[in-house]
Amino acid sequence: MRLSPRVSSTALFIPTGWIPNETLAKLVGPMITYLLPLLICFTGGRLVGGDRGGVVGAITTMGVIVGADMPMFLGSMIAGPLGGWAIKSFDRAVDGKIKSGFEMLVNNFSAGIIGMLLALLAFLAIGPLVEGLSHILAAGVNLMVQNNLPPLTSIFVEPAKILFLNNAINHGIFSPLGIQQASEAGKSIFFLIEANPGPGMGVLVAYMIFGRGSAKQSADGAAIIHFLGGIHEIYFPYVLMAPRLLLAVILGQLAGHATIREAILDQKVRAVVQGAMQESGAVLIKRYGFDAEKHAAYIQKILTRFENPYLKDDVERVGRQPLRKLSAGDRLIKPTLGTLEYQLPHASLVQGIAAAMHYRSEADPQAQAQELASLIAQKGPQAALAEISGLDANSEVVSAYHAMA
Repeated sequence: MRLSPRVSSTALFIPTGWIPNETLAKLVGPMITYLLPLLICFTGGRLVGGDRGGVVGAITTMGVIVGADMPMFLGSMIAGPLGGWAIKSFDRAVDGKIKSGFEMLVNNFSAGIIGMLLALLAFLAIGPLVEGLSHILAAGVNLMVQNNLPPLTSIFVEPAKILFLNNAINHGIFSPLGIQQASEAGKSIFFLIEANPGPGMGVLVAYMIFGRGSAKQSADGAAIIHFLGGIHEIYFPYVLMAPRLLLAVILGQLAGHATIREAILDQKVRAVVQGAMQESGAVLIKRYGFDAEKHAAYIQKILTRFENPYLKDDVERVGRQPLRKLSAGDRLIKPTLGTLEYQLPHASLVQGIAAAMHYRSEADPQAQAQELASLIAQKGPQAALAEISGLDANSEVVSAYHAMA
Protein backbone atom coordinates (compact mmCIF):
# COMPACT_ATOMS: atom_id res chain seq x y z
CA MET A 1 0.00 0.00 0.00
CA ARG A 2 1.38 3.38 -1.04
CA LEU A 3 0.53 6.17 1.41
CA SER A 4 2.03 9.09 -0.49
CA PRO A 5 -1.11 9.97 -2.54
CA ARG A 6 -3.24 9.95 0.60
CA VAL A 7 -0.75 12.06 2.54
CA SER A 8 -0.19 14.54 -0.29
CA SER A 9 -3.94 15.01 -0.80
CA THR A 10 -4.13 16.56 2.66
CA ALA A 11 -0.60 17.99 2.99
CA LEU A 12 -1.45 20.42 0.19
CA PHE A 13 -3.41 22.52 2.66
CA ILE A 14 -1.04 22.79 5.63
CA PRO A 15 0.50 26.26 6.26
CA THR A 16 3.68 25.30 4.38
CA GLY A 17 1.82 23.40 1.63
CA TRP A 18 1.20 24.47 -1.96
CA ILE A 19 -2.36 25.66 -1.26
CA PRO A 20 -2.44 26.77 2.40
CA ASN A 21 -5.95 26.67 3.82
CA GLU A 22 -6.61 26.69 7.54
CA THR A 23 -10.03 25.04 7.27
CA LEU A 24 -9.04 22.24 4.88
CA ALA A 25 -5.83 21.64 6.83
CA LYS A 26 -8.01 20.19 9.61
CA LEU A 27 -8.31 17.07 7.45
CA VAL A 28 -4.64 16.23 7.93
CA GLY A 29 -4.62 15.18 11.59
CA PRO A 30 -7.56 12.71 11.52
CA MET A 31 -6.41 11.17 8.23
CA ILE A 32 -2.90 10.52 9.52
CA THR A 33 -3.98 9.43 12.99
CA TYR A 34 -7.01 7.31 12.11
CA LEU A 35 -7.68 6.79 8.40
CA LEU A 36 -4.26 5.66 7.18
CA PRO A 37 -3.60 3.15 10.01
CA LEU A 38 -7.14 1.78 9.61
CA LEU A 39 -6.65 1.34 5.85
CA ILE A 40 -3.37 -0.47 6.48
CA CYS A 41 -4.80 -2.76 9.14
CA PHE A 42 -7.97 -3.53 7.19
CA THR A 43 -5.88 -4.55 4.20
CA GLY A 44 -3.62 -6.75 6.35
CA GLY A 45 -6.53 -8.32 8.22
CA ARG A 46 -8.42 -8.98 5.02
CA LEU A 47 -5.43 -10.68 3.41
CA VAL A 48 -5.23 -13.07 6.37
CA GLY A 49 -8.88 -13.59 7.32
CA GLY A 50 -11.05 -12.24 4.52
CA ASP A 51 -13.60 -9.47 5.07
CA ARG A 52 -14.23 -10.53 8.68
CA GLY A 53 -10.49 -10.45 9.25
CA GLY A 54 -10.36 -6.90 7.92
CA VAL A 55 -13.15 -5.80 10.28
CA VAL A 56 -11.61 -7.44 13.36
CA GLY A 57 -8.20 -6.08 12.37
CA ALA A 58 -9.64 -2.56 12.22
CA ILE A 59 -11.24 -2.94 15.66
CA THR A 60 -7.95 -4.26 17.05
CA THR A 61 -6.05 -1.33 15.60
CA MET A 62 -8.24 1.19 17.39
CA GLY A 63 -6.64 -0.03 20.61
CA VAL A 64 -3.21 0.72 19.17
CA ILE A 65 -4.24 4.15 17.86
CA VAL A 66 -5.93 5.34 21.04
CA GLY A 67 -3.06 4.20 23.24
CA ALA A 68 -0.33 6.04 21.33
CA ASP A 69 0.72 9.64 20.78
CA MET A 70 2.21 9.06 17.31
CA PRO A 71 0.84 7.73 13.99
CA MET A 72 0.53 3.97 14.40
CA PHE A 73 1.49 2.76 10.93
CA LEU A 74 3.78 0.03 12.27
CA GLY A 75 1.27 -0.91 14.99
CA SER A 76 -1.48 -1.29 12.39
CA MET A 77 0.75 -3.66 10.40
CA ILE A 78 0.84 -5.91 13.46
CA ALA A 79 -2.72 -5.47 14.72
CA GLY A 80 -4.42 -5.97 11.34
CA PRO A 81 -3.01 -9.42 10.52
CA LEU A 82 -3.39 -10.41 14.21
CA GLY A 83 -7.11 -9.65 14.05
CA GLY A 84 -7.42 -11.50 10.75
CA TRP A 85 -5.63 -14.54 12.15
CA ALA A 86 -7.74 -14.57 15.33
CA ILE A 87 -11.11 -14.52 13.57
CA LYS A 88 -9.92 -17.01 10.96
CA SER A 89 -8.83 -19.39 13.74
CA PHE A 90 -12.20 -18.99 15.47
CA ASP A 91 -14.14 -19.63 12.27
CA ARG A 92 -12.08 -22.74 11.59
CA ALA A 93 -12.69 -24.02 15.13
CA VAL A 94 -16.51 -23.63 14.96
CA ASP A 95 -16.93 -24.63 11.32
CA GLY A 96 -19.81 -27.10 11.05
CA LYS A 97 -20.67 -26.84 14.76
CA ILE A 98 -23.17 -23.95 14.68
CA LYS A 99 -26.86 -24.84 14.51
CA SER A 100 -28.74 -23.72 11.43
CA GLY A 101 -30.18 -20.22 11.79
CA PHE A 102 -27.62 -19.05 14.35
CA GLU A 103 -24.81 -18.37 11.88
CA MET A 104 -25.38 -14.61 11.55
CA LEU A 105 -25.75 -14.18 15.31
CA VAL A 106 -22.53 -16.08 16.01
CA ASN A 107 -20.67 -14.26 13.25
CA ASN A 108 -21.65 -10.82 14.52
CA PHE A 109 -21.04 -11.50 18.20
CA SER A 110 -17.77 -13.37 17.61
CA ALA A 111 -16.32 -10.55 15.52
CA GLY A 112 -17.33 -7.97 18.12
CA ILE A 113 -16.11 -9.91 21.15
CA ILE A 114 -12.81 -11.02 19.60
CA GLY A 115 -12.23 -7.52 18.25
CA MET A 116 -12.90 -5.96 21.66
CA LEU A 117 -10.53 -8.35 23.45
CA LEU A 118 -7.79 -7.76 20.90
CA ALA A 119 -8.34 -4.00 21.09
CA LEU A 120 -7.74 -4.18 24.85
CA LEU A 121 -4.61 -6.25 24.24
CA ALA A 122 -3.45 -3.74 21.65
CA PHE A 123 -4.11 -0.81 23.98
CA LEU A 124 -2.29 -2.35 26.94
CA ALA A 125 0.56 -4.21 25.25
CA ILE A 126 1.02 -3.86 21.49
CA GLY A 127 0.68 -0.08 21.36
CA PRO A 128 3.24 0.71 24.09
CA LEU A 129 5.63 -1.93 22.71
CA VAL A 130 5.47 -0.58 19.15
CA GLU A 131 5.70 2.99 20.38
CA GLY A 132 8.82 2.18 22.39
CA LEU A 133 10.38 0.33 19.45
CA SER A 134 9.54 3.19 17.10
CA HIS A 135 11.18 5.71 19.44
CA ILE A 136 14.35 3.58 19.60
CA LEU A 137 14.51 3.19 15.82
CA ALA A 138 13.69 6.85 15.32
CA ALA A 139 16.46 7.85 17.72
CA GLY A 140 18.95 5.81 15.71
CA VAL A 141 17.86 7.35 12.42
CA ASN A 142 17.81 10.84 13.93
CA LEU A 143 21.34 10.33 15.23
CA MET A 144 22.58 9.52 11.74
CA VAL A 145 20.79 12.47 10.17
CA GLN A 146 21.95 14.94 12.83
CA ASN A 147 25.55 13.83 12.29
CA ASN A 148 25.26 14.21 8.51
CA LEU A 149 25.42 10.45 7.95
CA PRO A 150 22.20 9.71 6.00
CA PRO A 151 24.04 7.41 3.53
CA LEU A 152 24.78 5.01 6.40
CA THR A 153 21.05 4.35 6.77
CA SER A 154 21.33 2.22 3.63
CA ILE A 155 23.38 -0.29 5.63
CA PHE A 156 20.18 -1.13 7.51
CA VAL A 157 17.51 -0.13 5.02
CA GLU A 158 18.67 -2.01 1.90
CA PRO A 159 19.04 -5.50 3.46
CA ALA A 160 15.62 -5.09 5.07
CA LYS A 161 14.12 -4.03 1.74
CA ILE A 162 15.50 -7.15 0.08
CA LEU A 163 13.58 -9.17 2.68
CA PHE A 164 10.43 -7.31 1.58
CA LEU A 165 10.28 -5.21 4.75
CA ASN A 166 10.38 -1.97 2.77
CA ASN A 167 6.79 -1.01 3.60
CA ALA A 168 7.35 -1.69 7.30
CA ILE A 169 10.44 0.53 7.27
CA ASN A 170 8.88 3.29 5.21
CA HIS A 171 5.48 3.50 6.88
CA GLY A 172 6.53 2.32 10.33
CA ILE A 173 9.62 4.49 10.82
CA PHE A 174 10.32 7.08 8.14
CA SER A 175 6.76 8.24 7.41
CA PRO A 176 5.92 9.07 11.06
CA LEU A 177 9.27 10.84 11.43
CA GLY A 178 8.76 12.69 8.17
CA ILE A 179 5.23 13.75 9.06
CA GLN A 180 6.36 15.05 12.43
CA GLN A 181 9.31 16.93 10.93
CA ALA A 182 7.23 18.30 8.06
CA SER A 183 4.62 19.64 10.48
CA GLU A 184 7.38 21.57 12.24
CA ALA A 185 9.65 22.60 9.36
CA GLY A 186 7.48 22.18 6.28
CA LYS A 187 9.80 19.59 4.75
CA SER A 188 11.61 16.39 5.69
CA ILE A 189 14.45 14.23 4.40
CA PHE A 190 12.83 11.14 5.93
CA PHE A 191 10.47 10.78 2.97
CA LEU A 192 13.50 10.28 0.70
CA ILE A 193 15.58 7.68 2.58
CA GLU A 194 13.67 4.45 1.86
CA ALA A 195 12.49 5.87 -1.47
CA ASN A 196 16.09 6.40 -2.64
CA PRO A 197 16.36 4.42 -5.92
CA GLY A 198 20.16 4.52 -6.00
CA PRO A 199 21.14 1.12 -4.53
CA GLY A 200 18.55 -0.80 -6.53
CA MET A 201 19.42 1.11 -9.67
CA GLY A 202 23.06 0.17 -9.17
CA VAL A 203 22.15 -3.52 -9.01
CA LEU A 204 20.05 -3.30 -12.18
CA VAL A 205 22.70 -1.33 -14.09
CA ALA A 206 25.25 -3.99 -13.11
CA TYR A 207 22.96 -6.68 -14.53
CA MET A 208 22.43 -4.59 -17.68
CA ILE A 209 26.19 -4.37 -18.28
CA PHE A 210 27.62 -7.57 -16.80
CA GLY A 211 24.60 -9.86 -16.47
CA ARG A 212 23.79 -12.92 -18.53
CA GLY A 213 20.70 -14.37 -20.17
CA SER A 214 17.19 -13.40 -19.12
CA ALA A 215 18.43 -11.43 -16.11
CA LYS A 216 20.42 -9.10 -18.37
CA GLN A 217 17.65 -8.79 -20.95
CA SER A 218 14.99 -7.91 -18.38
CA ALA A 219 17.16 -5.57 -16.31
CA ASP A 220 16.61 -2.50 -18.50
CA GLY A 221 12.83 -2.76 -18.22
CA ALA A 222 13.11 -3.37 -14.49
CA ALA A 223 15.31 -0.28 -14.18
CA ILE A 224 12.63 1.90 -15.81
CA ILE A 225 9.93 0.51 -13.53
CA HIS A 226 12.16 0.89 -10.49
CA PHE A 227 13.52 4.38 -11.19
CA LEU A 228 10.53 6.08 -12.79
CA GLY A 229 7.68 4.07 -11.29
CA GLY A 230 9.12 3.91 -7.79
CA ILE A 231 8.35 0.19 -7.47
CA HIS A 232 11.43 -1.00 -5.60
CA GLU A 233 10.23 -4.59 -5.31
CA ILE A 234 11.14 -5.08 -8.99
CA TYR A 235 14.87 -5.38 -8.23
CA PHE A 236 14.62 -7.69 -5.22
CA PRO A 237 14.64 -10.91 -7.34
CA TYR A 238 17.91 -9.83 -8.96
CA VAL A 239 19.53 -9.72 -5.53
CA LEU A 240 17.93 -12.97 -4.40
CA MET A 241 18.90 -14.77 -7.62
CA ALA A 242 22.13 -16.20 -6.20
CA PRO A 243 21.77 -19.51 -4.35
CA ARG A 244 24.10 -21.12 -6.89
CA LEU A 245 27.43 -19.84 -5.58
CA LEU A 246 26.55 -20.71 -2.00
CA LEU A 247 25.56 -24.28 -2.85
CA ALA A 248 28.68 -24.82 -4.93
CA VAL A 249 31.01 -23.89 -2.10
CA ILE A 250 29.11 -25.73 0.64
CA LEU A 251 28.84 -28.97 -1.32
CA GLY A 252 32.43 -28.58 -2.49
CA GLN A 253 33.65 -28.37 1.08
CA LEU A 254 31.69 -31.47 2.05
CA ALA A 255 33.24 -33.33 -0.86
CA GLY A 256 36.72 -32.21 0.15
CA HIS A 257 37.32 -29.78 -2.71
CA ALA A 258 39.47 -26.71 -2.17
CA THR A 259 38.11 -24.30 -4.80
CA ILE A 260 34.84 -23.51 -6.53
CA ARG A 261 36.22 -24.86 -9.81
CA GLU A 262 37.13 -28.21 -8.24
CA ALA A 263 33.69 -28.38 -6.66
CA ILE A 264 31.73 -27.67 -9.83
CA LEU A 265 33.80 -30.18 -11.85
CA ASP A 266 32.60 -32.89 -9.44
CA GLN A 267 29.57 -34.27 -11.29
CA LYS A 268 27.65 -35.03 -8.09
CA VAL A 269 28.13 -31.49 -6.82
CA ARG A 270 27.35 -30.06 -10.24
CA ALA A 271 24.07 -31.98 -10.44
CA VAL A 272 22.85 -30.60 -7.11
CA VAL A 273 23.97 -27.03 -7.87
CA GLN A 274 22.38 -27.10 -11.32
CA GLY A 275 19.21 -28.63 -9.90
CA ALA A 276 18.99 -25.97 -7.18
CA MET A 277 19.45 -23.21 -9.76
CA GLN A 278 16.67 -24.69 -11.86
CA GLU A 279 14.38 -25.02 -8.85
CA SER A 280 14.96 -21.47 -7.62
CA GLY A 281 14.66 -20.28 -11.23
CA ALA A 282 11.28 -21.99 -11.51
CA VAL A 283 10.07 -19.81 -8.64
CA LEU A 284 11.28 -16.65 -10.41
CA ILE A 285 9.65 -17.77 -13.65
CA LYS A 286 6.37 -18.45 -11.86
CA ARG A 287 6.39 -15.28 -9.77
CA TYR A 288 7.93 -12.72 -12.13
CA GLY A 289 7.36 -14.16 -15.60
CA PHE A 290 11.00 -14.76 -16.54
CA ASP A 291 11.52 -16.49 -19.89
CA ALA A 292 12.18 -20.19 -19.14
CA GLU A 293 14.49 -20.86 -22.11
CA LYS A 294 16.56 -17.75 -21.53
CA HIS A 295 16.85 -18.55 -17.85
CA ALA A 296 18.04 -22.08 -18.66
CA ALA A 297 20.73 -20.58 -20.91
CA TYR A 298 21.69 -18.22 -18.10
CA ILE A 299 22.17 -21.18 -15.75
CA GLN A 300 24.51 -22.87 -18.24
CA LYS A 301 26.59 -19.71 -18.54
CA ILE A 302 26.91 -19.50 -14.76
CA LEU A 303 28.07 -23.11 -14.56
CA THR A 304 30.65 -22.40 -17.28
CA ARG A 305 31.91 -19.41 -15.30
CA PHE A 306 32.33 -21.62 -12.23
CA GLU A 307 34.67 -23.80 -14.30
CA ASN A 308 36.98 -20.85 -14.92
CA PRO A 309 40.51 -21.96 -13.88
CA TYR A 310 41.24 -18.40 -12.73
CA LEU A 311 38.43 -18.52 -10.16
CA LYS A 312 40.56 -19.15 -7.09
CA ASP A 313 38.06 -18.64 -4.25
CA ASP A 314 38.41 -21.46 -1.73
CA VAL A 315 35.20 -23.13 -0.65
CA GLU A 316 35.92 -22.79 3.06
CA ARG A 317 36.11 -18.99 2.88
CA VAL A 318 33.06 -18.45 0.67
CA GLY A 319 30.95 -20.89 2.66
CA ARG A 320 31.37 -19.08 5.98
CA GLN A 321 28.51 -17.85 8.17
CA PRO A 322 26.18 -20.84 7.69
CA LEU A 323 23.69 -19.55 10.29
CA ARG A 324 23.06 -16.42 8.23
CA LYS A 325 22.85 -18.40 5.01
CA LEU A 326 20.29 -20.74 6.57
CA SER A 327 18.12 -17.89 7.87
CA ALA A 328 14.58 -17.39 6.59
CA GLY A 329 15.26 -14.55 4.17
CA ASP A 330 18.56 -15.71 2.75
CA ARG A 331 19.50 -17.50 -0.44
CA LEU A 332 18.70 -21.11 0.47
CA ILE A 333 15.53 -20.93 2.52
CA LYS A 334 13.76 -18.18 0.57
CA PRO A 335 13.73 -19.99 -2.80
CA THR A 336 12.77 -23.20 -1.00
CA LEU A 337 9.77 -21.43 0.53
CA GLY A 338 8.91 -20.26 -2.97
CA THR A 339 8.89 -23.83 -4.28
CA LEU A 340 6.61 -24.86 -1.42
CA GLU A 341 4.31 -21.91 -2.13
CA TYR A 342 3.93 -22.86 -5.79
CA GLN A 343 4.17 -26.63 -5.18
CA LEU A 344 7.30 -26.92 -7.32
CA PRO A 345 10.12 -29.51 -7.09
CA HIS A 346 12.79 -28.68 -4.51
CA ALA A 347 14.91 -31.82 -4.03
CA SER A 348 18.21 -30.12 -4.90
CA LEU A 349 17.51 -27.14 -2.65
CA VAL A 350 16.78 -29.60 0.15
CA GLN A 351 20.17 -31.23 -0.53
CA GLY A 352 21.79 -27.81 -0.37
CA ILE A 353 20.16 -26.96 2.97
CA ALA A 354 21.21 -30.32 4.40
CA ALA A 355 24.76 -29.73 3.17
CA ALA A 356 24.82 -26.28 4.76
CA MET A 357 23.86 -27.88 8.07
CA HIS A 358 26.98 -30.04 7.75
CA TYR A 359 29.28 -27.08 7.06
CA ARG A 360 32.22 -27.00 9.49
CA SER A 361 35.18 -24.62 9.54
CA GLU A 362 37.61 -23.71 12.29
CA ALA A 363 38.53 -20.60 10.30
CA ASP A 364 35.05 -19.03 10.44
CA PRO A 365 35.81 -15.61 12.01
CA GLN A 366 32.34 -15.37 13.55
CA ALA A 367 32.39 -18.98 14.76
CA GLN A 368 29.00 -19.63 13.15
CA ALA A 369 30.07 -23.08 11.99
CA GLN A 370 30.90 -24.05 15.58
CA GLU A 371 27.68 -22.49 16.83
CA LEU A 372 25.70 -24.43 14.23
CA ALA A 373 27.37 -27.71 15.21
CA SER A 374 26.68 -27.02 18.89
CA LEU A 375 23.03 -26.21 18.22
CA ILE A 376 22.52 -29.41 16.24
CA ALA A 377 24.26 -31.44 18.96
CA GLN A 378 22.06 -29.93 21.68
CA LYS A 379 18.67 -29.92 19.96
CA GLY A 380 19.00 -32.34 17.07
CA PRO A 381 18.84 -31.43 13.37
CA GLN A 382 15.04 -31.16 13.27
CA ALA A 383 14.67 -28.59 16.06
CA ALA A 384 17.86 -26.78 15.05
CA LEU A 385 16.61 -26.35 11.49
CA ALA A 386 13.28 -24.97 12.69
CA GLU A 387 15.01 -22.49 15.01
CA ILE A 388 17.55 -21.24 12.47
CA SER A 389 15.41 -21.06 9.35
CA GLY A 390 11.87 -20.71 10.61
CA LEU A 391 10.89 -23.70 8.47
CA ASP A 392 8.56 -26.31 9.85
CA ALA A 393 10.61 -29.30 10.90
CA ASN A 394 10.95 -30.55 7.34
CA SER A 395 11.46 -34.31 7.22
CA GLU A 396 12.94 -34.05 3.71
CA VAL A 397 15.80 -31.86 4.91
CA VAL A 398 16.39 -33.94 8.03
CA SER A 399 16.45 -37.16 6.00
CA ALA A 400 18.92 -35.61 3.57
CA TYR A 401 21.02 -34.39 6.50
CA HIS A 402 21.23 -37.90 7.98
CA ALA A 403 22.00 -39.38 4.55
CA MET A 404 25.09 -37.14 4.32
CA ALA A 405 26.39 -38.11 7.74
